[in-house]
Amino acid sequence: MTKKLGWAALVLVGSLAYAASAEAQGPLSFTPVTPCRIVDTRGPVGATGGPKMNANQTRDFPILGVSPCNLPSTAVAVVFNVTIVAPTANGNLRMFPAGTSAPVASILNFANGDGATPNGAIIPMGVSSPPGNHVSVRNDMPGSTTGQVHVVIDTNGYFQ
Repeated sequence: MTKKLGWAALVLVGSLAYAASAEAQGPLSFTPVTPCRIVDTRGPVGATGGPKMNANQTRDFPILGVSPCNLPSTAVAVVFNVTIVAPTANGNLRMFPAGTSAPVASILNFANGDGATPNGAIIPMGVSSPPGNHVSVRNDMPGSTTGQVHVVIDTNGYFQ
C-alpha cells in the first residue's frame, strides 16, 4: 500500500529543522516495509553494531542499501523506531541527516537505569552520498559524565 504525502506534511510529522537540508520536492510516497533492524550497538563492533555510544558522542550509521533491510537509495526520508537500552547516565538522543548540524530538539530522553525505551522518528536522508545514505545519532549527556547507552534502530518504511 502506497500513500501520497506532501513534503509539508512530512516536515510536520518529522522535524522542521530538517526542511532545508533534505530539499525534497513535491508530494512523497510512503512505502511500508516489514519491520527490520538496521542498527544494534549490543551486537559485534561494526558500522551498524557495537560498541555502546559514549557520552556526547556522535556516530554516523549507514541506512540506505544496508542488509538485511536494503532500503532504496531513492528514499528521501526513513521512518524509524529508535530504542535506548541500559543507559548509565541521564541523557537524550538526537538523530539527524549525516553531514548536517545536530538539532536542538531530542528524539528520545532517558534517565540512568531506564529499561528499553523506544520512540518513533521520521528523519530525512542527507542531500549527497556519502553521507546521503547515513543518519547521525548524538548521545547527549551532562558535560562531565562518562555514561554510555546502547542504541537500537529499526525501520518500518520510507518516503520517496
